[in-house]
Amino acid sequence: MSSGFTAQPLALGRLLSDPFRFRIPSFQRPYSWTTKEAGQLLDDLTLALEEPADDTASSSCEYFLGAMLLNTATPIAAAGSAPAHDVVDGQQRLVTLTILLAVLRDLLARTDGELPRGLREHVECPKASGQPPTYRIELRERERDFFKRHVQEPLSTTTLPETDDLTEVEKRILEVREYLAAELKGRDPQELARIASFIGQQCQVALISAEGIDRAFRIFTVLNDRGRPLQRNDILKAQIIAQIDASARARADSIWDGTDALLGPDFEQLFSHIRAAELSPKSQIITGVREVIANAGGERAFVEGLLEPYGRAFHSLRHAQHAGSPRSAEIRRLLTYLGWLGSADWVPPALLWWRLNHADPEKLYAFLQALERLAYALRLLGIGADKRASRFHAVVQAIRRGTAMDDPKSPLELGRDDLRNILYNLRNLHLRSPLICKLVLLRLNDELAGSLQSLSATDFTVEHVLPQKPGRHSAWREWFPVAEERERCTNSIGNLILVRRRQNENARNRELPEKLEIYFGGPDADVPAITAELNGISQWGPKHVMAREQRLLDIIKSIWRLDNQKVDVPPAKPPPPTKRQVAARALKFLARS
Repeated sequence: MSSGFTAQPLALGRLLSDPFRFRIPSFQRPYSWTTKEAGQLLDDLTLALEEPADDTASSSCEYFLGAMLLNTATPIAAAGSAPAHDVVDGQQRLVTLTILLAVLRDLLARTDGELPRGLREHVECPKASGQPPTYRIELRERERDFFKRHVQEPLSTTTLPETDDLTEVEKRILEVREYLAAELKGRDPQELARIASFIGQQCQVALISAEGIDRAFRIFTVLNDRGRPLQRNDILKAQIIAQIDASARARADSIWDGTDALLGPDFEQLFSHIRAAELSPKSQIITGVREVIANAGGERAFVEGLLEPYGRAFHSLRHAQHAGSPRSAEIRRLLTYLGWLGSADWVPPALLWWRLNHADPEKLYAFLQALERLAYALRLLGIGADKRASRFHAVVQAIRRGTAMDDPKSPLELGRDDLRNILYNLRNLHLRSPLICKLVLLRLNDELAGSLQSLSATDFTVEHVLPQKPGRHSAWREWFPVAEERERCTNSIGNLILVRRRQNENARNRELPEKLEIYFGGPDADVPAITAELNGISQWGPKHVMAREQRLLDIIKSIWRLDNQKVDVPPAKPPPPTKRQVAARALKFLARS
């Protein structure tokens, strides 16, 4: 007698290939992952790529992505395509992985290199003759077209919507896409291809197929409601608590459960961070934690001496909490800025320092200042997740050696070339990484306001005062008559402010007086300080942009100590034209000839 469901392990690349197609049914909640969850997934994947294989494994390490639950009873087929099955559980991971693979596809396509086998088909289904294109996953009807235009279609991850009037789900999709693109941009094609191949070949899922929605929901309930799925911390608890002497077992069990309750969904991540703080970020997690236990002097010493203090410290880091010191407000502010980054690569050294120096707020403040500087510097330099993890591990090792944090040889410090490249990249940062540019502007806004303003990165967008495409007969072209100078000024940090999405949509290519009315004439009272400083201006030309650029760069230098050496920074140049731009210019030239 059939059980009505099947379960099988499957490589992700096999799942995202024919004959599989997926549909997000209308009853599903909307896509809800943010850059935090997407950043953690990318970090996990890139770190797993570098992990050594288990003794029992093959030559490559594998990464388990969890269970995917499908309803296979009522497949829906588009004309000329394979049937699509409803996704009951796994939507967030599947959609985020599709965005990641699409970003990798488009980055590699722009290099004119050969795409890894199957990469394109993981996003786009092979096109049948005479039929419209179909895609591996079909979102709910409300987001379907947006996802096609800005993720699934070839090279669509390099385009921006023509309007800023987006739904909350569309904003999240776009922000996750921009975050992943910023993380991967700048890596060489071989590394991008290696990441894509790892995701397709070494990442595994447990595919559960149920016949009928009622049976699918019963399985979903078992997986999600009747006790959470078995995780690493459950395996570790069973192994660790059982090894503790009976007289101390009750206390250890209480500490464990208390830390679990304190951290909630973050508890699983704590063990990865403990491994990185005490050992290495590239060791297998369970094997690494066992080694940490041995180094700590046994299971009881681990629970009482490491798990409990690390758990409290991790909770404080995640929620930007500190109290009881004149430095507490500044410590909370620095933790907030680190939390903006979406990635947790900076957490292990922060945890270690917090555990060793929690009783000295001055030391903690000084360390977090240096750590925040390094974390943002690595983003401004375009350093990828794996290399960032290696740099932060060097900080962990320096802490253990007792290296002074202000030692010129400390891994917290920046070299002369680093400073030069950061200052160069800052001049046209929005072109390089719109997401990091927005965070820098938010950071500048707090500095101008004199305190943490707690602006939401999702509520505000980056607005170009001088429009990116000014009208042919607009005053902007009179104020910026030279094309190269206009392009330089458009992308300058001196030309950027923060406005709400609706304001950005309304402002677009308007003249300056109309833009100012949109910025300052509406009902919004919370005009950011970085925007408010433009209130009342009557002109906006190259000298205004360049003067503001220099002033903002001077503030950034002061925040992150970027001028502690004399550094000659070459003038910023426009980025080299793309092939499409070269072709367009050639056509214009021929038309004039």
